Formats: sequence, structure tokens, C-alpha cells
Amino acid sequence: MIGIRWFAVLPVICCAGLSSAQPDTDFDLLTLPAIIAARNASPMEGFAKPGPNNTGFRVNPNVVTQSGSIKVTVDGTVVKDIDLDGCIDVRANNVVIRNVRINCTGLYGIRMHSDYENLLIEDVEIFGTQSSGILGSNFTVRRANIHDSGADAIKPGRNVVIESSWMHRLGTKPKSHSDGVQMVSGGNVVIRGNNIDMPHFLSGYTNSQCMIIQTNIGAIDNILIEGNWLNGGGYCVQINDKG
Repeated sequence: MIGIRWFAVLPVICCAGLSSAQPDTDFDLLTLPAIIAARNASPMEGFAKPGPNNTGFRVNPNVVTQSGSIKVTVDGTVVKDIDLDGCIDVRANNVVIRNVRINCTGLYGIRMHSDYENLLIEDVEIFGTQSSGILGSNFTVRRANIHDSGADAIKPGRNVVIESSWMHRLGTKPKSHSDGVQMVSGGNVVIRGNNIDMPHFLSGYTNSQCMIIQTNIGAIDNILIEGNWLNGGGYCVQINDKG
């Protein structure tokens, strides 16, 4: 039987105000009991609310402008300080992408292929994509500013950490089902200290759910959601074991 065998939710700061919102009708909501971990410190300790002043790309004297997508095939490559008109495709291990602005009109701003591991993404801004800002497994992303994508912000698979990032203004394609974090299989994912801001009735965007974790393709295991700011969506968070 496929399904979510273990799921932990620690406190989130959630702004509702959705009494007039119409939830999606193509999913049934499976309510799982929250597993609240006992801890001495607040889950928000050490995290400031992500936004325009502490996420994304920063101009500095080392930044260069580049047109055309980047394909990374050499282990240990560092992609840094680039204002990029294109997308990044990673097929290598131990890659770093840092302080890059990615204006990508392809499907994914950054795609990490599953045969590779240990991608670190820090201080990036991603926009303009047809599908999502980041897709893949085996990566850590911190302080990303992802916005104005055709559909989603991040689509994680396995072994992913998503921290201190700002996801907003999602779903520029009409009738898209846009989510901040969309997961359809995989596991070992941490979603911590992010600001996912998706007001349901924001004009020009199809904001659907801040997070959807649903077994469309396979089992989903070992997910930790901790200390996030969540606002909006037809559902704010949906966890659904299909079938």
C-alpha cells in the first residue's frame, strides 16, 4: 500500500481569512493528527520572516550578466554572481548555485537530476518559469525568492531541505494548479522557516495551496514542516494519501 507512513508537523504561523474562498474540488482532504515534538526552544528561534530584504539575489561588483541556459556537468562547479537570462540544469555532484538571478522561460528555473547529489542553492531569485522554480532531489535551498512562475515554486523529491525562502505570486498560467511546495512522491524532506504567501484571490495568479503533499506517483515518508509562515490557498496545507 502506498501512503504517507510518517508525518510530523510542528507549529506554523498561518494567516487564514479564507471564509469566502472556494477550495479545490479535485482532491479529498485527509486529515492526519499532528505530531508535536517537545522542545525547549521556540521553533522560530533563529529565523526571521523571509521577504524582500533577506532572500534572493543581491547586486554586487562581481555580478555578470549572461544570456542562455547553463548546463552543469562537472562535479564541484560553483555558479555564482550571475544575472542569468536562462535556466540551470544540473547533472553533477557537489554543485553550488549562489547569488544568481534566474529569469527562465523554460519549465524549471533549476532542475537537479535524480542521479546526482549534494546541490546547494543559496540566495537566488527565480521567476518566469512555465512550471516551477526548482525541481529535483538531493538539494538544499536557502533564502530563495521564487515568484511569478507558471505554476509552482518548488517540487521536491527525496533528500531535500527548504529553508528561509520566500514563495509568492505563483501561477501566472491560466487554470494552473499552483502550489508553494508540491510533492507527489519521495521523502526525507524538511520545510523550515519559509514564508509561503499565496492569497487565494490575488488577481492574475492561480494561488492554490501553500503546500500539497499527495501520493500521486508513490509513497511519501519522513516529512518535517517546522516554523513556517503560511498564508492563503484554496487549502493552506493539504496532505492526501490517494487511494
